[in-house]
Amino acid sequence: MRHIIEAGWELAKQKRLLGYGQWAAWCEEKLDISQRTADKYIATFQRTVGVERAQQSVSLEAKLLKKELDAATAGMEEKTVRQAMIELGVIKAAKSWGGSREGAGRKAKSESETVAEKLEAIAQNETLLWSALKGALDTLVKMDAWAFWPRSRRSRPRR
Repeated sequence: MRHIIEAGWELAKQKRLLGYGQWAAWCEEKLDISQRTADKYIATFQRTVGVERAQQSVSLEAKLLKKELDAATAGMEEKTVRQAMIELGVIKAAKSWGGSREGAGRKAKSESETVAEKLEAIAQNETLLWSALKGALDTLVKMDAWAFWPRSRRSRPRR
């Protein structure tokens, strides 16, 4: 975790030196990690040491002190980097669906089950559509809808 905070500090300094819109190109050219990962490192620095520095008005360029790193990583020895980042709010924890990790608590559906469900949903939507249309026609018949048409267009269809 200490290395990530140090890397985040260095990356934050570099990002500040670059002009607007040059960060992505610089990351792609100079780093072996993605821009997204670099941004996570910066966020980790900002949510740990950066908070203290902002409160004390210490500049970003000021040397990163060992005591700052010690304070930022206190209690994180037994945690993985991912767990620490989740606690800091840098990344979100994956939602649990229950069950085992492999199946995520859900039974895998066969192709035919999936197709059958899609067809059932289409049939259900069609049924609802025809039901609504029948209801609308019944309502128009009861209201004698022809009374609302202008006289010039009132000619009823021939039977």
